[in-house]
Amino acid sequence: KGDLPVKYSYKTENGARFWIDLENASEKGYESFSDYESNLLLKNEHIYLKEIKNNGQEIVIFDFGSGEGRSIEKFLEKISKTQKVFYHSFDISKFILEKNKIRISKISKNIEYDSTIVDFESGNFFEEVAKAKLKYHNENILGLFFGNTIGNFTSIPNILQKVMEAFSSKDRLLIGIARSKLNNKIWLK
Repeated sequence: KGDLPVKYSYKTENGARFWIDLENASEKGYESFSDYESNLLLKNEHIYLKEIKNNGQEIVIFDFGSGEGRSIEKFLEKISKTQKVFYHSFDISKFILEKNKIRISKISKNIEYDSTIVDFESGNFFEEVAKAKLKYHNENILGLFFGNTIGNFTSIPNILQKVMEAFSSKDRLLIGIARSKLNNKIWLK
């Protein structure tokens, strides 16, 4: 079907380290998977925040397939300067979620962090998102579905249906698809 066979290898520490190394390629002069999305968030921040502000109070962000948090890092740094942010990371890899927590916790004391291990296809995705939504008492959630996450699924329409069922009409969802100028030599390293 052309699906990338990385979803389950990513659950292992070695598989997760491969993707971290690939992301770190941007530090060597290449555009990473996260750079494009990070810049897009920053450029259009006023649009997203206008849509999800909860009476000028906190902002709630659900990051689906969050990886180590690189694509959201600059955005969180900027918005947490002026308001409380609740950031909830959803990923299939416990190792990656640990890396995500380390990265996000360094940004600001104005960010409350939580995470959930979830398999979007065969897991209890809807239930976990519903549980997280109850925790924050907020219907203006900004959901992020960035990077290669969506490309790892065998049935993209079913995954998007699950996401839509978990969200209300007041929530917002940004879906990103990996865009990169990575040199093939990095892939073959």
